[in-house]
Amino acid sequence: MTFESETFAVTPDNVLYIPANSVYSRVSFDDENLIAIHFNIKNVASFSPMLIDTDNGKTTRIFMDIYNIWNSKKRGYRYKCTALLYDFLADAELEKTQSDDYAKIEKSLRYIENNSDKKIYVDSLAKMCNMCETQYRKIFKKEIGTSPVKYLNK
Repeated sequence: MTFESETFAVTPDNVLYIPANSVYSRVSFDDENLIAIHFNIKNVASFSPMLIDTDNGKTTRIFMDIYNIWNSKKRGYRYKCTALLYDFLADAELEKTQSDDYAKIEKSLRYIENNSDKKIYVDSLAKMCNMCETQYRKIFKKEIGTSPVKYLNK
């Protein structure tokens, strides 16, 4: 999948979250199935795509529940589906925050959130996290799904 100028290799063990109203393209290498769910998330701080590693069995159950609830069209089905998607994304974010690499950059992420009105430089963020800029950029991209510069610009 390509979103803006970034390419994501999505496997059966991944879910790719792409923000609403985004333009993306897909290249398939085999006879693959793609499930696309379009919905808006309210109050999202980050507008970057998020590649989520999943527990395939649990994820399949969640998305099958969403599919079945949506098709039932019972009263409140939209709320239920949205709630299940929010829970899924919240769990994915929580799992990210438990990784060792995320912990290494967490201080800089809080700084960015609290100082978005200021000019912020990647080299300063790297120093804040006690690492070289190259290492910081690599970990940031792995954990957040986009480069520090793109994250700062958005």
